[in-house]
Order: sequence, then structure tokens, then C-alpha cells
Amino acid sequence: MKTNFIFNERPLPCNKLRRYPWQWALSSLLLLSSLSTIAQQQQIEGKVQTSNDKPIAGASITDLRTGQTTSSDGQGRFKINASPGDKLVITYVGYRKTEMIVGQQRLMDVLLNEDNTSLEEVVVVGYGTQKKASLTGAISSVNNKEITVTKNENVVNMLAGKMPGVRISQQSSQPGSFESNIDIRGMGEPLIVVDGIPRDKDYLSRMDANEIESVSVLKDASAAVYGVRSANGVLLVTTRRGSNEDGNFEINYSYNRAWQKFLYVPNTVDALAYMQLKNEQIGRDFNSNYPAKMPHIFGPADFEAYQNGTKKTSNYVDAAFDKVSPQYQHNLSINGGGKKVNYFFNLGHMDQMGAYKSKSLNYNRWNFRSNIDAQITDRLKASLDLGGYADETNQPRTDIWAVYKQAWRQRPIVPIYVNDNPLYPNFEMIDNENPVVVTDSKQTGYRKFLRKQFNGIIALDYKVPFVEGLNAKATYNYDFKYSDNTDFKKSYFLYSYTPPVYDGNGQIITPEKYNAHEKMPLRP
Repeated sequence: MKTNFIFNERPLPCNKLRRYPWQWALSSLLLLSSLSTIAQQQQIEGKVQTSNDKPIAGASITDLRTGQTTSSDGQGRFKINASPGDKLVITYVGYRKTEMIVGQQRLMDVLLNEDNTSLEEVVVVGYGTQKKASLTGAISSVNNKEITVTKNENVVNMLAGKMPGVRISQQSSQPGSFESNIDIRGMGEPLIVVDGIPRDKDYLSRMDANEIESVSVLKDASAAVYGVRSANGVLLVTTRRGSNEDGNFEINYSYNRAWQKFLYVPNTVDALAYMQLKNEQIGRDFNSNYPAKMPHIFGPADFEAYQNGTKKTSNYVDAAFDKVSPQYQHNLSINGGGKKVNYFFNLGHMDQMGAYKSKSLNYNRWNFRSNIDAQITDRLKASLDLGGYADETNQPRTDIWAVYKQAWRQRPIVPIYVNDNPLYPNFEMIDNENPVVVTDSKQTGYRKFLRKQFNGIIALDYKVPFVEGLNAKATYNYDFKYSDNTDFKKSYFLYSYTPPVYDGNGQIITPEKYNAHEKMPLRP
């Protein structure tokens, strides 16, 4: 490296030196420090190779102090500028990271060892397990940490984008709907197997993600062991089990709070923009303006009423829906055991609020899981698995898609309530339903959906003597499902406003009487 220094040859007056002695000394010290640093930096040459003395091309070499980075060439060689004491980090995919401290030497040989940690990971395949290193079929898997990093009320949605070939599309975010489609390579919904027992998508969707150990996907011939039902692939779900063998136990509690928000929702216009656009529509309608042009239906007085605050714009979307909706999740798990017995217990609760301001749309669920393993003899192992959930969905009688439609279609010049009184919801609606009122279950009725599911599995696993790797397993499964749906319809009133009409004596007359005496003078 070439460094040029330019000095001013004009001498500094002596009186200046006497006036600023400390500034001159500090400048000299900084200059000497810079010269010292530059003098210490040197070019390091090295070679990156494997334990078998094979060069590694494309390895990354980074100086942590300066941030300078370079890579090795086709022969594994590299060059980098560094100073004694700098730490160099050498990395390459599939090999363990290596750190080296720069000394006075200018030559450096780097040895990278293979990282076999991921290859030792065990994957569930069919009716057994297998290490990743020996996999030959089309199988992919995710573990508990990879699943729970995403927070969602639906386990199926938490798998999105984490396994190749698995497509997941969410049809609705309504609390309690669980309308998500899942397929493998576009072949349709796969067979779902939880702890060796076939389940449906609704069961998987309502599981607590914290009770899942891993999820594996079997594709093509890898799924053939499950027969014709596996034509679209297989989704294998394994729940967590006790792992401690020292007699201790672990208690874990987690709490998550999140908010949901509408995305890409069109905004409605205010009353002024609506009247202007309506006048434009009439003015540009050829059929209505032939042969004579139609006048505007909204005049200056109508615009002035909203400009001076006499009238207010009606925003039905803001009146019916919240900007954000909260949801809460609690989870408590116990993991422990010893040499003979291992256990895992999990209890989860979630509460999800809908978007209605009336709070009439909500969903809550309880999950539990108990897995116990007992080593009866050296060859005989027994397990008892209990699990299930209980959930409740509450919503008004009107479907949510209809409420959205009505709220977006209402005219901003029509008041939500007669005389702005919440006791009298307005009747002058496009669909003869007030979208703000129908979101309140107390006024229009409600729908309640209760679901409960319990499953228990008892299994005995026996290692056959004299045949290494051969096991005989007997399993008994019990399922219980219960649902209770309630649909309650309640009548309610909508109101229209009729201005008071006075007779010649100043007495209020009814609209019917006024229609019979249309020529009677009105009270000024």
C-alpha cells in the first residue's frame, strides 16, 4: 500500500508555537499515531483447505475490526490487509466457522472441518425415524422452534413458507373460521397423521403449536407406506414427549399478545366528495341528458351544510369496525422424568377478538396435552397420550361478508342514527339493514358454536429379541367429538325521521292528516 504525505514548507512563527503549545503537541501525537497504525498494517496471504488437504474455493474471510471481507480463489488462496491482533473469521457452507488471530506472520493456513450437526437430526418417516444423512426420499421437516417463531391461532398457517412443495392459502381471518387450504405440489389436501393416528385438517388447525415436536412431509414414493390415502402426500405430526432422565423437571410459561389489522381495504369518500361525484355522474350520463341536460341534484346549500358543520359525514366502516383487533395466547408446559418414566404436560389458552366495535365477534380456545412414557422392562415400553381442545366461537347473525358489503355501499349523506341518537338506528339503508346495528348481537341475535374433541392413545412397544431393530407395537385409540350450535334471531326496529308539521293554530299534526290537508300553511 502506498501512502503520500504532504507537508507545508512554510515555517510556523515562533510566537504561534508559544501561544498554542498544547494544540501543536496534540497534532503531533495524532500524526505519530496514524503513522504507527499504517506501519503496523500488513498484507496477509493464506490458503483455506479441508481436513483432507483439499482447497476450498469461495470461503469467506472477514476482519472483524475493519469489516474488510474477501474470498478464497479456486486454489483456496486469499489475500487480506490486517494488523497484528485482528481477528479473522473464516466461514463456508457445510463447514464449521473458524476464527484466527493475526500475529507477526504474513502467511496463514486455515483448516475447516465439516459440520455434521444437521445430518444427525432425526426425521420421522412413515412408521419410524431416520437420520437426515441417510434420507433418499422426498421428505422435508420442521421442528418446534421453527414452527413457533410464527404467531398465529392456526397451526396450518404457521407452516406457510417453511417446507418446500407445501402450499398454504388462508381464505379468511375471521375468528374461529380456520379456512386455510393446504396441498403438496398442487395435488390436493394431504393425509394428516398425528402420532400415528389419521386426523382431519380441523384437528391440526386447532392444536397448540407448543405441543408439537416436529412436522414432516412425505412426498411421492416416500408416502406409499400409507396406501391409497396418501396419493396427495402425507403430513406427519409428532407431539412433544418427556426428555429428562436425571429426575428433574422444567416448567415453561409463555405469553404472547398480538394485534390484527385490515390490509388493502378501500376507503369510502366523505359527503362532499360523494355529492360532487354524484353531480358529475348525472352531468356525464348521456342517456339521462338526452335531449335536455339534467340539473345537478346537489346544490350549493347542500355543500354548505357539511362545510359549516350543520351536517356531518356518515362513515359506516369506522362506526362498525375497529382499526386493530387484539389476540392473546398463554401456554404452560411441564417436561420431566427419570430413567423409567418420562412425562410432558401442556396447557394452552387463546382469546381472539374480531373487528366489530360491538365485541360480538370473538373466539377462545383451551388446549391440553399429556404424554407419559414408562419403561416397564428392558424390552417393553408403554405410553399413554391424552390430548384435545375445547373452543367457542361467537358472532352476530349477519354474515361478516354481508356486513362489509353493506358498510361500503352506504351513502355518506345518510345518518347512521335518526337525529344522531343511538337509540334510533336509521331505516334509510340500501339493503334495508343498518350495518352498524347488525354487528351487535344484543340487538339482532347471535350464533354460538361450541366444539370439544378428546383423544386418548394407549400403546405398547416390544423389542423382539435376537432381531436387532425389529419392534412389535400395539396401539388403541379413542376419539370423542362434541359440537353444540345455537342460532338465536332477535327482532329489532329501524326508524325514519318525519319533520313535525304544524296547522294554522301551531298544533302538530300527523303525516296522515297533513297528506289530507296539503294546502294548510306550515309554521314558519
